[in-house]
Amino acid sequence: MIVSVSVAVAAAAFVVLVAVAVRFLLHTERVLRQALVSAEAGIAELQRAGKEAALLARSSRRLVREVRGRVDDIGPMCRAIRRSGQAIGRAAETFGSVVGGAADADGGSRGPAADAASIAMLGMQLWRKIRALRLSWLGRD
Repeated sequence: MIVSVSVAVAAAAFVVLVAVAVRFLLHTERVLRQALVSAEAGIAELQRAGKEAALLARSSRRLVREVRGRVDDIGPMCRAIRRSGQAIGRAAETFGSVVGGAADADGGSRGPAADAASIAMLGMQLWRKIRALRLSWLGRD
């Protein structure tokens, strides 16, 4: 009788062990399926993010090329403006010296030519001061 009770207890323990193992395996399968679904969703999200990053990189490269082209276009324009300003300055100085010479030749009398020369010289001084201020604001002292 002890043997039959022992066999019955061992069989019951084996059945309980198999039941626990089956439940554990079912639970593990459920957890692994959820992990697989999450991983697939993560992979899909990473692929979308990768496509967006590639699109952003292409847009950024295109923008950099466009900005570089515009900066390259601005350089000659700035040089032309600088040359124009210098030409205006030389013309004003020449005008002032010619009118001043004419006023001296006229006997030093103050007339419209002398007034125009004075105005031109004041304009030239004003232009130089504005340019010096602009350069100091830009930090190019």
